[in-house]
Amino acid sequence: AFYYYGVLPQLGSSSQVFEDKNNKLYCNFPLLLRSYASSLNPPEMLQYYLVIQDPMVRREYIKDAILEAINTYSILGTTMSDGQRKRGLLEDLMDADEIKVIVEMAAKTSENRGKIKDAITLYDIAGMKEQVLTLLHKQLSRVILLPTASFERRQTVDLARTKFVQLIQTHNFSDGHSEVAVKILLDLVEFFDLSNAEQPLNAIRVLQQTGLVPFSNEELEPCLNKFVSLNESVKRIFGDLLLKTMENLHKLYMAQRVPTPIGYVRPDRQLDVYRQLGNFMVVFFSRLRDQYVLSGDILKRM
Repeated sequence: AFYYYGVLPQLGSSSQVFEDKNNKLYCNFPLLLRSYASSLNPPEMLQYYLVIQDPMVRREYIKDAILEAINTYSILGTTMSDGQRKRGLLEDLMDADEIKVIVEMAAKTSENRGKIKDAITLYDIAGMKEQVLTLLHKQLSRVILLPTASFERRQTVDLARTKFVQLIQTHNFSDGHSEVAVKILLDLVEFFDLSNAEQPLNAIRVLQQTGLVPFSNEELEPCLNKFVSLNESVKRIFGDLLLKTMENLHKLYMAQRVPTPIGYVRPDRQLDVYRQLGNFMVVFFSRLRDQYVLSGDILKRM
């Protein structure tokens, strides 16, 4: 009651609950309240935190409650598979704008702590599509070159595919920079998976659909122009992409017995076709070096 009516001497941002100043006892009431409420169940805890008058302190405490909750959805709610909304505890206690601010705070904290999956979930709940896509393409770029069987890679790719489909279904595809980056990287996941599975022809066919590298003279300039506009998450792995493409073409060249990615031709022409495709890569690689810094290892192997 003293706190509510503003007659309780306050400590402000002090880390102490009580402090004696000039023979007068001061109290950090929000901290005192938190020390008690933090041990309660979420419904009761949130009710106590709403008593706090300072909006910044109130939001900070509720943010921490979200991050520490075993079941985040009980506090924030969720959308069911049938599209229906299951309300969370906060939706009955606060307005939507303030909830969004708090969820964004929680998402940024999770991101800073390296808990990317939690951050993606929280940004998604807050309806922050761009932040979700940004984290997805950064994570895909980070794990795409790991072995296909890597648990971290599989987990990241599965999450990206699921979230991307959900976002496209709810927001439609808008050709935004981050959306395009996620789509390209998911295609390249398939390319690297097929390459690692010793399926070079299928890998090349997937790569052709992305329009990232040229398979004819006419495609050279468009591919160079497209590279300039690529997201950094895609550019980061471009050297490895070129190298893997050359390795696939070399395997096809050496096999001499498989159809080319541009159609079936007479066996005696297969070597010429693969040699020509390899030449397109070399020309593209040479032109690209003016715009893109490749590692010494990739330069040597190319």
